[in-house]
Amino acid sequence: MYTEMPAASRKYFTESALIAFFSAVALLVHLLTNGRYGYFRDELYYIACARHLDFGYVDQPPLSILLLRLSEILLGDSLFAIRLLPALAGAATVALTGAIARELGGRAWAIALACAASFCALFNLAVGNFFSMNAFEPLLWMGCVYLYVRIINGGSPTLWLWLGALVGLSLENKHSTAFFAVGIFVALLLTPERRHFAQKWIWLGGIIALAIAFPNIFWQAQHHWPTYELLSNIGHSNKNVALSPAQFIGEQVVFMNPGTLPLWIAGLLWLFGSRDGRRYWALGIIYLITLAEFIVLHGKSYYLAPAYPMLFAAGGVAAERIFVARNRHARRHHIPRHCRRFSPTSLAGNKWLARLRTFIITCGPRMRNALPYSVKTMARLERSIFLAQSLGCHRRYPGTRIIFSGDRAIGPVKLFWCSTQTTRTSASNSPRSKI
Repeated sequence: MYTEMPAASRKYFTESALIAFFSAVALLVHLLTNGRYGYFRDELYYIACARHLDFGYVDQPPLSILLLRLSEILLGDSLFAIRLLPALAGAATVALTGAIARELGGRAWAIALACAASFCALFNLAVGNFFSMNAFEPLLWMGCVYLYVRIINGGSPTLWLWLGALVGLSLENKHSTAFFAVGIFVALLLTPERRHFAQKWIWLGGIIALAIAFPNIFWQAQHHWPTYELLSNIGHSNKNVALSPAQFIGEQVVFMNPGTLPLWIAGLLWLFGSRDGRRYWALGIIYLITLAEFIVLHGKSYYLAPAYPMLFAAGGVAAERIFVARNRHARRHHIPRHCRRFSPTSLAGNKWLARLRTFIITCGPRMRNALPYSVKTMARLERSIFLAQSLGCHRRYPGTRIIFSGDRAIGPVKLFWCSTQTTRTSASNSPRSKI
């Protein structure tokens, strides 16, 4: 026996289908385009490192190198094999963007906007097409954000364990995650989620993160902190251009695609300025703290790129709420549901009204909303007449007059109409309402 799916289940299925669709499109685009050019120079360096596995390297942690080595063992060292994992990571980042939008309260339109923006971001398109540790950073950062939002929404405190594991893995992928972790810590201090410091789970999550990152920390200490020395030497050289705050932010627009600028700006404003968004304003704090760190320390402009999918998610929700509010405002001026019995398609009589000859609007001091009702209902009247004609009703009743009134006059008019209907006989061929 067929059982209709509940509305909530249908919505969840539709949203999940949207997330799967956009992630599949992202994966397909990467797979169709990532073999059109040869090895990138950094890929050759990663391949050389993968043949000398260790707990650390001068300029990177070991996780991405380990993944590359596993890929070579299982799939070989072709371009397709090397770039398959970055393509999968890019598709998963798009999916996580949609999942975050859903956790923020977004529905289908918000999820679609967020996923589309994440897919179209130029940085994400680029790093998904060749192997580097940058390909996995957005995925790991957004995994942390997704779990953090789940915790804000009342999820199990044990999620801190998984969040700690993702932070540890992200530190093993790229050291810039430390700045992102500082942003999470500051957001915890400034929001009601600081109450979790009184529980054991957040501390256990921190221990897990430290335990996962410990092998690389130990390797760095054993080799006299070579990564810090490298970054210090780069900072004292002219290798990297020190950008001003305006230049740094300008490059964010370029890396994220100028077309997505209104969306992530709207997301940032929604997080801080709206009543619903302030519940998740920790995400805005994380972004701003990480942005300030990279500007002050003159980090490369693309270091902040992994943080933008969460703003795309917030922007999608903001855009959806704006359109919903506009539609709600427009519906306020429509005829109330209980006044629709005055429409031509529901008048009692032998046949429905075929044409409406006279349309009278009575405006009085107690009918303040009559004019907006009249404007908004003209289209409905035309549709009703068309429906009556399509059903074969051709008899005209030119003497019929209908009054659409405001909210305070609805009661008296409704009572009058009902009394008129009861006095009308079923054999009447010319139903009229003389008011």
